[in-house]
Amino acid sequence: MGSETLGVVVIVGGGIAAVRAAERLAERGFAGRVEIVAAEPGTPYRRPLLTSIASSRLRDDQIALRAPMPAQARWHAGRRAVGLDPDARRVLLDDGRELPYDGLILATGAVPRTLPGARRMDDRVFTLRTLGDAHRLRGALRDARRLLIVGGGPIGCEAAAALRNRGLPTTIVELAPTLLCDTVGPRMGEAFSAWHRRHRVDVRCGVSVSSWESGGAIVRAELTDGAVVEADVALVAVGAWPDVGWLEDVPGVDVGDGILCGPTTHVVGLEGVVAAGDCARWPNLRFDETPRRVGHSANAVAMGRHAADALLDGPAGMAPFTPIPWGFTEQFGACAQLVGRPGAGVSFVDVEGRPSVMRGAVAAFDARGRFVGGTIAGARPAARWVHDAVAASCPAPPAVPVPAWDPEPHRRPRTSAARVDDPAPRIGSTLGSYAPQTRPDA
Repeated sequence: MGSETLGVVVIVGGGIAAVRAAERLAERGFAGRVEIVAAEPGTPYRRPLLTSIASSRLRDDQIALRAPMPAQARWHAGRRAVGLDPDARRVLLDDGRELPYDGLILATGAVPRTLPGARRMDDRVFTLRTLGDAHRLRGALRDARRLLIVGGGPIGCEAAAALRNRGLPTTIVELAPTLLCDTVGPRMGEAFSAWHRRHRVDVRCGVSVSSWESGGAIVRAELTDGAVVEADVALVAVGAWPDVGWLEDVPGVDVGDGILCGPTTHVVGLEGVVAAGDCARWPNLRFDETPRRVGHSANAVAMGRHAADALLDGPAGMAPFTPIPWGFTEQFGACAQLVGRPGAGVSFVDVEGRPSVMRGAVAAFDARGRFVGGTIAGARPAARWVHDAVAASCPAPPAVPVPAWDPEPHRRPRTSAARVDDPAPRIGSTLGSYAPQTRPDA
């Protein structure tokens, strides 16, 4: 499908991938109508900055996300897509309306995972995914004397740093051997763990929550090692599920751990449909043919723009989407950058400095000996060197023609995507995910 056949484009999602897709349509001069369906009320915002809202470091207006929209764009705020009829090319909304489309961009993002029993707790147990979540958590923290964070991924660690800096005693419980282990690899993960302990965060790695109790004004979490942690407020930050449950019954569409897309971001099994951001699972042919989700904001920006181009140009005229992931975080005054896929490494080398004091770099190599990524602490210019080294070690395939790729081996059994409690929660972040706290231009 080319742009000349597109009269109406529907974008399902209101986050940064959706906004950047709409922005790209405007840049390309798309003259048709654009319908944007956003589940949250209000205007879009920078989701990675929610920890700063919860900790009262920033105001709502300081995280607003602004971008030029197509002239004929219409925003449906506070509305959710609940069904898709690909034959009639219509998106069904939760208010009963149906939006016809010629082209469709799916950018619904993700919803937070929970732990068994946690959702049934009272209002002292929180997740952090929306602006409303941040407001509620901020209100609960005003009188809190002790905070428990379950999950040592980016959100959990950044929340711990922001709130410990306010003087709030904080405990992090993480199933992996170190904080941020899946994101930056075990070597730099050890450095992050030591950094948090140095700033008096109670870090408990290698354990998870086995049961929850509430008594009076206290939340009690019993850990798998038998210890009990008490807190006034608990934040569950154990990752996110792709928000794709509304697509479960669409024939031919695979939504197991995200919407299965081809290398160009076109959705497998649907014509005239692309996907971007946290909800999409696609093969980055720079690294391998396995479809994966990448949950950081820089990827959502690039993928949203690429998906818009892919929709306008069609699968035959579009190059594969082969980014080198990048992200950064700031915790207790130390900045660390992630480049490539260090979480995919099987061996690690200290390149320079001393990661144990958040200075230096760690290089990650995969099972084939390729340099797949690195984590740099306290040396921002080094990120360009790591990026170039990953590009040389893992070159992108030719843009045209798109290399042949068979989606069938990568389909997953059709199971419910709309899970409430994860029966076997994986504490930590999805491979390669990153949620920078303070980057102003994401």
